[in-house]
Amino acid sequence: MIEDTEFDLVRRCQSSEPEIYEPAFGELYSSYSDRVFNTSFRVVGNAADAADVTQDVFLTVFRKIGEFQFSSRFFTWIYRITVNLSIDRRRRGQSAPGLVLEGGGEASVLNSLPDEEAASPDAWADREFLEGKVQKSIERLSPKLRAIVVLRYIEGLAYGEIAEVMDCSIGTVKSRLNRAHKNLEVFLGPVVEAMSGDDEE
Repeated sequence: MIEDTEFDLVRRCQSSEPEIYEPAFGELYSSYSDRVFNTSFRVVGNAADAADVTQDVFLTVFRKIGEFQFSSRFFTWIYRITVNLSIDRRRRGQSAPGLVLEGGGEASVLNSLPDEEAASPDAWADREFLEGKVQKSIERLSPKLRAIVVLRYIEGLAYGEIAEVMDCSIGTVKSRLNRAHKNLEVFLGPVVEAMSGDDEE
């Protein structure tokens, strides 16, 4: 069994006694509601849909927490529920754009933003422009690719953790990330080239 500091909380949530599981579930909600909402929002791109997904996530957790077997980390279990429900919502076409990329990563286009300390006013303008293009480009990814980009670059999960969340192999995670990188570079390549050309003048 995997060691997890939250397993005691989960066990209390699995209790059949209301005086034990009710406060425990409240504590669980307080610990995870913001993370669940933020992850869902970045996948569905819409605050109203993300709020609905968040409600559905905790209803699902409440119904299924008795099935949790302690064979994986709890946070990957709740992320899996969040991502699956978010992808389902997005695929139903009930979402609207709204993702703002934060954080860093391996993709060359994601590392092309100027350093904050050295950025001039013109560079900051370019940064905002490029971030807008990154946002629009991520919205063009398939739901599964978008979810992996969110988990890796915004939530900061390791490959193994993403594999647990997405219920796939680490090789599949790397393959999907590579596909997302290539798509983003295709979408953003002309923008980056144009900005590089401006720098050379």
